[in-house]
Amino acid sequence: MKKSSLFLLFLTLLVMGLLRYQARQELWFKHLWIDSAVYHERVVAYLRNHSWSEIPGNEYQPGALWWLAFSGLFPLDGEKYDGFFTAFMACNFFLLGLHVLLARNCGPPSSPWVMLALAAAAGPILLFRFELFVSLLVLLGWVCWRNARWACAGLFLGLAAATKIYPLLLLPPLVLQALRVKGFFAGLRALMGFLSGIALMVVPFLFSGGSVAGIRDALLFHKDKPVGLDGLLGSILPLIQDRLDLPLRIASRNNIHGFETDIPCLAGAASWLWAPFYLLVLILLICRLPKQKYCEPGALFLLVLSFLSFQKVNNPQYFWWGVVFLPFVSGTWFPVMRRSAAVVFSFLILALGQIVYPMFYSEFLDSFYGGSLLASPLFLVNLVRNVFWLLLLVVGIAPFFSQGIRGTPQTS
Repeated sequence: MKKSSLFLLFLTLLVMGLLRYQARQELWFKHLWIDSAVYHERVVAYLRNHSWSEIPGNEYQPGALWWLAFSGLFPLDGEKYDGFFTAFMACNFFLLGLHVLLARNCGPPSSPWVMLALAAAAGPILLFRFELFVSLLVLLGWVCWRNARWACAGLFLGLAAATKIYPLLLLPPLVLQALRVKGFFAGLRALMGFLSGIALMVVPFLFSGGSVAGIRDALLFHKDKPVGLDGLLGSILPLIQDRLDLPLRIASRNNIHGFETDIPCLAGAASWLWAPFYLLVLILLICRLPKQKYCEPGALFLLVLSFLSFQKVNNPQYFWWGVVFLPFVSGTWFPVMRRSAAVVFSFLILALGQIVYPMFYSEFLDSFYGGSLLASPLFLVNLVRNVFWLLLLVVGIAPFFSQGIRGTPQTS
């Protein structure tokens, strides 16, 4: 084994050890454990009854429930939280290792090192959520997409979208590239692959006590959440309301600490603020890139970020959805300095996000319940994080206005 491979293995184990240590510390664990306890409750209900009809009020999509049930098969005593969480954490460590392996084999030489740096900055929240499962499916879909395996790419994206809805954002460029490069039947294969991935998660769920109404309710549960406090909108809208002398109406519901905005024209449109920004990036992708480059990871990175930046709820783990593409971005997309800036900004966004949630989340919430927000150190930390987010968007969109991306197309 080469020295570089041994060092990569050592560093991977070191990052995993750091995440495990953090996961057991009160500073992180006190807020992070809650979601995993809910997962455990769902899994116990399913394993006892062998049916999803008996689980309590559910907000998770079928793919997520199947992944949680799979994790629940491993502990010797799955009905105890500690046993379940140890198994769930081990599964996430395995998935993180696969991310690093995929980066090593499918990206530029720096890919696995960037992946590990971003995972370390994200912190132990990756061990308490199922983001790594979804992002691995998305990356496997991207690898197939890059190699013009349209049906296979659609299948992985469909499996991912049945677990968390956001991979649906990548379906339009996938189908469009298949259509433009190989014609109607290639586009149809991509679409049918996606629908097959959805069906592979949904149909067994329906035959195991689940219902279409339950899936609909889970999706509506997320749609009905208030504006989150820690996303980009959570920094911008309170400051605008303060300037307009509009009191901030804190409205926490559906497991989210948030607020309702009273800014004219935004109160009813807050759920869809992301749409014009996503459509803008999608149009730039279609109009500015050669058709063979729609699968460029830098473009997909920005496509997901454009959605995340202006959606109502932007929990800290969501940033992983987009940033997971960053290690695979090549030097033909980002010059060295611009790529370094994107990595540094992403690292800072993830690291500062840890300070706000979970480390000092209770104190961060207190800043919204009295006094001036600008007098709160944690609100300012989150504001700085979101300034870096905006800078990252600027860096990410720059290649669409560079003539370099219109050069000789890469092989699909």
